Amino acid sequence: MLNYVPRRSGTKLVIDQYSIFNGTAEIISTDKKEDEYYIEWINESDRTKGVSAVSSDGEITVIESEAQ
Repeated sequence: MLNYVPRRSGTKLVIDQYSIFNGTAEIISTDKKEDEYYIEWINESDRTKGVSAVSSDGEITVIESEAQ
């Protein structure tokens, strides 16, 4: 049986992963590809941004990440 992570839960996982004590990550876009969500995010407080994939079981994989 496959697990399923709804889009809302996937974006919350990414926000929680990339938010820090003085800033919150914001979601720029979300795209579903096969059984993963590709989520583009930015955290203006620590000047980081990137794209992460969230699998159907909730695992986050960094696709790209950048610190300015």
